[in-house]
Amino acid sequence: MGWAGQGGIRQAALALSLMVWVALARGGADAPVWPGDEAAIRASRSVHAAPQDAPAHATDLRTLVLLADPTDRQLTLLDGDGFVPLRRIVLDHALTDAPPVSPDGRFAFLATRDGWVRKLDLPALRSVAEIRVGSELRSVALSADGRVLMAGNAAPHTLVALDADDLALIRRIPVHNKDGLGSGVARVVDATPRHSFIAVFSDLPEAWEMSYEVNPQPVYEGLVHDFKLREGHVVEGPFAPRRSRLDTPIADFFFEPSFEHMIGVSPDGATAHVVHLDVRRAIRRTPLPGRPHAGGATAWAHAGRPVLALPNCAEGVVSVLDRDTWQVLRHIAVGAPGCRLTSHDASPYVWLGGFDGALRGCFVFIDKAKLVAAGRVCPQPGAAARLAFSRGGRHALVSVGGTLVVYDSASLQEVKRVPLQAAAPAGPHR
Repeated sequence: MGWAGQGGIRQAALALSLMVWVALARGGADAPVWPGDEAAIRASRSVHAAPQDAPAHATDLRTLVLLADPTDRQLTLLDGDGFVPLRRIVLDHALTDAPPVSPDGRFAFLATRDGWVRKLDLPALRSVAEIRVGSELRSVALSADGRVLMAGNAAPHTLVALDADDLALIRRIPVHNKDGLGSGVARVVDATPRHSFIAVFSDLPEAWEMSYEVNPQPVYEGLVHDFKLREGHVVEGPFAPRRSRLDTPIADFFFEPSFEHMIGVSPDGATAHVVHLDVRRAIRRTPLPGRPHAGGATAWAHAGRPVLALPNCAEGVVSVLDRDTWQVLRHIAVGAPGCRLTSHDASPYVWLGGFDGALRGCFVFIDKAKLVAAGRVCPQPGAAARLAFSRGGRHALVSVGGTLVVYDSASLQEVKRVPLQAAAPAGPHR
């Protein structure tokens, strides 16, 4: 599967940056409670420096890899041609998730769980601006055109839209349903083909789609007989939410490449809900064994038909669904429960990871054409490992134990090992 909305930095490598620690809030236990209103957000914003023309390194931005090590608070900048570490950036707080990167590869947006968002100039390796958007930040997404950054908070219950140029506040959006029930944001993503953001929530059985087009169409809520007559309740303005109704709050989800459908797994883990984002409701509910994990799914074409594969965190199977009918094509036996699938259009294999027990630190290969397990590799048995593909799909990149292990994605042979601590430090960065 390709990586939508990529810039010069290889966005695929950013998937390696799943952080496992909890960030400390600024100011300690005695710090006053941050109010989180628009005035507080605007007051927190600082512009540190204008972007520089002269880079701190001579490597072409189009070949860079930005890697966040899950074992410490560091970002590593690598030359993607030879996978040579260039700089190691020390952070003062843990990141929420993979840093979005601007379409030209020039800037990365670092979001920490204590609510701060920072814009980092990668060629100069310096902070451009920062702003606080919440007390407990869960997720950020950058629009495909690079104009808008959307942040989703667990506390307060808000979505916050920022101008990606200077992190100025555009809009603070309270999160609640029509009855006033609020909820924290579980995740927000960029739906590139739809020119919109999509957010899901921890306590609301809804998914919100918010257009980031310059002149968005109005949103009609409720039953509408004639749109030309503007019947029903009309919501206008930037980032007006189009609400898809769900059976239950779903924070575990996956979008197929077209972003026409969202596939979510219910909290009981027994059913995959297929939500049509134009119809705004679930159109199919497919029972599955064990505890399938939609957030670890991947999609590709098999024998001319689009398919979706979901890993299973409780049983040693991978469930493959036909994306036309949403029926199960096959349950692939993989030997042990694994929670993450990763692939690329250029690779003939899907890599299954996220194992515990005897296969911790290992990956099982699934042949896309035959829909069978085709072998395994263990770069460092027993150690937590993260995987992503290089932008063109030629290499699979595994981050494990402070080392980047590079594999040929076709032959599955190891190419080289890169100690990430070899990069020169360029921090700390706030």
